[in-house]
Amino acid sequence: MRTNIFGAIILLAIAATLAGLVFGGDWLAHLWKWTTHDATGFYTLLLAMVAISQAGLFLWQLILFRKTLKPAEEAAKSAAISANALIDNERPWVGPVTTYSDPIEGGKPFKPHVVIMNFGNTPALDMRANFKGSIKPSGESPDPPEIANAPGKALFPAVHDWYYPFSTDRIMSQPDYEAIRDGYKVPWIVGRIEYLDNRGRKRHTDVCTRWDGRRQVFVPHDTGNDAT
Repeated sequence: MRTNIFGAIILLAIAATLAGLVFGGDWLAHLWKWTTHDATGFYTLLLAMVAISQAGLFLWQLILFRKTLKPAEEAAKSAAISANALIDNERPWVGPVTTYSDPIEGGKPFKPHVVIMNFGNTPALDMRANFKGSIKPSGESPDPPEIANAPGKALFPAVHDWYYPFSTDRIMSQPDYEAIRDGYKVPWIVGRIEYLDNRGRKRHTDVCTRWDGRRQVFVPHDTGNDAT
């Protein structure tokens, strides 16, 4: 209702202004005489009113269009954000499932293994991983392994991938076993995973675990574990 009243006021103001310019101060008397005694004047006034009405309608539609433009832009931005969030929710996430070893015994095989998996919903492309095992004096930690020469492959969702950081035929020596048992040495497994996500962006996962002699398991270290 207010929209119609405002539009009518605009039209009347435009019409009055044009009439004043054409007929001078006493424009109403001139307008009445011209339109009632001259057919040309009547049709001219009719056409002028139609033109003014169309111009006013166009102006009002333009105002309404500008008012609705901002909500439309905001809706488009929201739709783009939702689409990007959906794509990101489907991205691959590659990380460790477990870093496992049987209890350590002197003179027995020592064959820890690492299992990684793609926890996402799309394949991890050009996935490269390398895990390195070492036994370090207490207080020291190993450097991350080199990954440049690791072969690339696609890792599909829910697929397990196995790695053996120590040589598979390694035998735990008695001196090393006793040093680990007494807390003078610590077995470590560190690794790095790199891959491309569903947008082609580079992602990585860093893994750093150490042997917990009391629990007889590999546990995450305080630092060196990160993912993007």
